[in-house]
Order: sequence, then C-alpha cells, then structure tokens
Amino acid sequence: PTEEALAPAEEALAHAEEALVPLEEGLAPAEGAGVCTAEAAVEDVPKLSKRELKRQKQQQLWEAGLEERRQRRKERRKAQKEAIKEGLKSPPSKRRRDAESSGIAVAIDMSFEKYMKAWDLMKLVKQTQRCYSVNGRAARTLDFHLCSLDGETKEIFERRASGF
Repeated sequence: PTEEALAPAEEALAHAEEALVPLEEGLAPAEGAGVCTAEAAVEDVPKLSKRELKRQKQQQLWEAGLEERRQRRKERRKAQKEAIKEGLKSPPSKRRRDAESSGIAVAIDMSFEKYMKAWDLMKLVKQTQRCYSVNGRAARTLDFHLCSLDGETKEIFERRASGF
C-alpha cells in the first residue's frame, strides 16, 4: 500500500490511541463498555482496492499539475498571438461562409448517458464539439443534429460552450 492509502488508517490509529484510557490495576472494564483499541479503529477505515488507490493517486497527480498546465496553455496562446501579429503565422480559420451542404445528415443520439460514467460523458461532449467545429470549417458540410440532448450531458454542454 502507498503512503496516501495508509494515511487515513494512521490518522484513525492516532485518534484511537488518544482515546484509550488506561485501566487501573485490578479493575476490569464493565461488560458492554466500549473499550476502544487501536486495532478496532483501524478496522473502521474502509480498505481500498489497488485500482481505487491507483485512481486516487492519478487524480491527485492530475490536480497537482493543473495550475502548471494552465500556465503553459496561457504562454502558448500568448506566443501564438504574437506570431500572428508579426505575420509569422496566419490567424486560425473561421467558419466558412461559402460552404455548401453535402446533403448528408448525421444525427447523434445523446440518450445513452445513463450507461456512461462522468468521464465518458466529458469525452462524448468534447468529441461532439470537435465534430461540430470541423464540420463548420469544411467546404461541404454535413447536416449535424443532436438528438435527446438533456440531463447531465446538456449541463456539460452549457458549461463548456454557452449558446451551443
């Protein structure tokens, strides 16, 4: 087990040891009296599987590097803006106004959210946004439709892109 996994158990053990009251010699605890032992306190802490421990560690690492990733993203954007101002790079392409419809319709059914985890929903939203974006820049666009967009998926869409 990793140190992060043992931390809650060690904390419970420390609290249990503080709560122990030494018995005077010759006295036995009354029946039914809750004598707290360190072993009993450790048993109360839920044991996590290796997979859960791995997930927790991965989540902590992700959150620890969040600020650094934001900073790198800001610097990258700043460098791109400067390159565009200096004429070294062309500005990103916007939606094409001269695009014509290909006559092909694509419908994505979003009603399967009850079978997905939160992570899968986020990936679905990202992929859908990317498809919409690429379709908008295409010379011949598809008729793009989202069906049954409600619930948590709709909330994620609203958070990520207002006015979608």
